[in-house]
Amino acid sequence: MSLVDIVRQVLSDVSEVLPLVTLSVLLLLVFFIVVRIMNNFVRLLVEKSRIEEFVEENIGRLPISIKAASIFVMDLGLALLWLGLYIQLVVPMDMRTYLIEAGSKIASVIIIGMVGVLGFESIIRILKRGDRYRGFVAFAMYLMTLVLLIELSGISSETKLVLSAGLSFGLGLLIGSFALWYFFFERG
Repeated sequence: MSLVDIVRQVLSDVSEVLPLVTLSVLLLLVFFIVVRIMNNFVRLLVEKSRIEEFVEENIGRLPISIKAASIFVMDLGLALLWLGLYIQLVVPMDMRTYLIEAGSKIASVIIIGMVGVLGFESIIRILKRGDRYRGFVAFAMYLMTLVLLIELSGISSETKLVLSAGLSFGLGLLIGSFALWYFFFERG
């Protein structure tokens, strides 16, 4: 193969990929412009509606501001919209299903982990002794997240079953021993 053939092959490959790269860059640019405009709009909307003051008066102070939560959820939705559009336009058909399945599994582990952490944090706030229980919460969340990550791994189904069962049994023992200690031996 001569140098001219190699250059022709490289130029041919670049000419095939260049439209997709250009489209990807344009989509990303449009995404950032839309996010910027929508963030400003949501900030203005939350400030003008004075919803944070209303919630603080009626419910109390929230751990996160409504403005920040609204912007985060909107940005996440726009990012998912952009990712879906990008996958539809750029990724080959045979890889789309795999990417969507893998992405949804990873996202579900992240969401379940966040919900678990928020749930345990709520329980600790209700108990009003947060500093004493942080280790328990951290260990319980570690075990729960480990069970979810094992489910995502590529090991055999029998090994997944045994590992998940063992970790679930350990988590049950942890929660049971904590409940026994809290209800019968906790002083203070």
